[in-house]
Amino acid sequence: PTRRSSDLENILTKAVYYLILLFAVVAALQVLGLTIITQPLNALLNAIFAYIPSLIAGGVVIFIAWLVATILRAIVRGFLEATKMDKKVGDAAAVKDWPLARAVGEVVYWLGWLLFLPIIFAAFGLAALIAPVMGLLSDLLGWVPNFIVAALIVIGGWFLALLGQSIVGWFFAPPVAATPAA
Repeated sequence: PTRRSSDLENILTKAVYYLILLFAVVAALQVLGLTIITQPLNALLNAIFAYIPSLIAGGVVIFIAWLVATILRAIVRGFLEATKMDKKVGDAAAVKDWPLARAVGEVVYWLGWLLFLPIIFAAFGLAALIAPVMGLLSDLLGWVPNFIVAALIVIGGWFLALLGQSIVGWFFAPPVAATPAA
């Protein structure tokens, strides 16, 4: 087991231990007839057990977010590696071993997590954190159309440059001598 899993194990085992101990203390205090002490403890236990569905829902949403982000990262990395985009961009930039596929894959992975954050916060009942994250997402998603337009302009300019190069090359090319028919 790794250190991380053993830390999680310690936290969970201690939480279960203290929860059971709290039940025992409440039961003992009720037997003694000390309801003035048991009422706040019962309220605490009710609050803990009322939050368990939120914990389960949050855990499920976190798992789904991780799964979706991991799949998106694998798809993007696979596509970029299959099209040899690393090599093409690295050659154009004169950089050896350009890690483009890995970098873009990581960006997509974390953007996937970022898109799931409001849902995760809502599942845990953290309403105060939803508004700032939604503002951030709104700013990021508002930037996407500008990025797409800029990319289209660059692609259009590239095609026009290729066309211009071909036209100029054709215009200044030496004439081709006609071959006599046999």
